[in-house]
Amino acid sequence: MATKLGVYNAALRLCGQRPLHSSSGLTEATPARYALDSVWSEDYADAWLEEADWTFALDGASLGKDDAVEPDFGYSNTFELPSEMVRLSGVYEDSLMTIPHRQYRHEGNWIDSNLPYIYIQYVDRTKGEVIADWSPKFVDFVAAGLALKIAPVLHGKVDTDRLFATFERIKHEAVSANGLSQPSRSLPRGSWASARIGASNGIG
Repeated sequence: MATKLGVYNAALRLCGQRPLHSSSGLTEATPARYALDSVWSEDYADAWLEEADWTFALDGASLGKDDAVEPDFGYSNTFELPSEMVRLSGVYEDSLMTIPHRQYRHEGNWIDSNLPYIYIQYVDRTKGEVIADWSPKFVDFVAAGLALKIAPVLHGKVDTDRLFATFERIKHEAVSANGLSQPSRSLPRGSWASARIGASNGIG
């Protein structure tokens, strides 16, 4: 089971630093711990949860139209997205999330559509902050990200080029492993595909 201290120590090992003590590590008065705390407190969860549709943090919701909000031109209804949403994974027309909904506009915390209700899958900040539920690959990814951020303030020379290459490798492995753990399903057009075909709809 992942712990905050375990993530901290994994980051320190990547920087060639000694780990924090198991009994007092999270209160240890060291520059390394202060640096880790500083990065951790700066919306650490959002930064890494935004990178993929992490299975341990996925949630779903059915949304009804918001009659108090006027939709943008071309659409008849507007839907407010959950406040705890970090990343939109999919928009669907059915509760089983098997029929992707493609004709919509996503801007900020709102979706415009001609449907009276929609179903969404998203990465949930609240679920994503439960460290004990993190997958081992996600732990490695967060630790590498922390290491990259604290390296400039640590005593002793840290090879930041090597550390960045390690971060990129671990990130790729984490995202790839996460994708393999998900069931096969159709996804709505994302921002990359939308840009490719010049569409104005889709995620992004």
